[in-house]
Amino acid sequence: MVEGMKLHVDSFTLVDQSPVFKEMLEIAPRNKSGKKILALAGQGVNQVAHLLTFLTEPREIEAQNTDLMALANLAQEFQIALLNNKIRIFLENIKEEKAEEQLKYLKLVNMMNFSQIVQFKILAQIGKATTRFSRYRLIKAFYLLDSKTMKLVAQFRLWYLLSSFSNDILDNIQDEMNGILGMRLSRKKGS
Repeated sequence: MVEGMKLHVDSFTLVDQSPVFKEMLEIAPRNKSGKKILALAGQGVNQVAHLLTFLTEPREIEAQNTDLMALANLAQEFQIALLNNKIRIFLENIKEEKAEEQLKYLKLVNMMNFSQIVQFKILAQIGKATTRFSRYRLIKAFYLLDSKTMKLVAQFRLWYLLSSFSNDILDNIQDEMNGILGMRLSRKKGS
């Protein structure tokens, strides 16, 4: 029961996927027909229905059709390892160019305590992005990150900018040095 609505699901599906649901079902009251009823107070019916869809049907996460933050919150709250793993795999393989989405995914990686490898894959996309760092600072999602992650975003942007310009800079320095050396050599010959 969620927000006064009944959502029907096989209790074995819940028990199989979540130790939290297992504990809840052990103490859940039964209705007149003998079926157990779980009351999920504080949860939105749409989010729970979406969660149940992932538990009852074999499907992958799609960025456009999934409220990933809500799904991740429920997956963590109910300790659903299968769904946590699907979210991790999704984040490991996502290719995203929109700055807002990149920051949202980075926040999710931190929230779910995924490995630094997953975090660095998203940071690398931020680093390679064409969006200027000053634009990232204008996005609300940037300020939802912890300060350590904010610094990592800035470092990755700077590192990629420097690495992309380093060849040009080194070529310019070499040309300047050759020009300076050429002037000195011509002065010495003239003296």
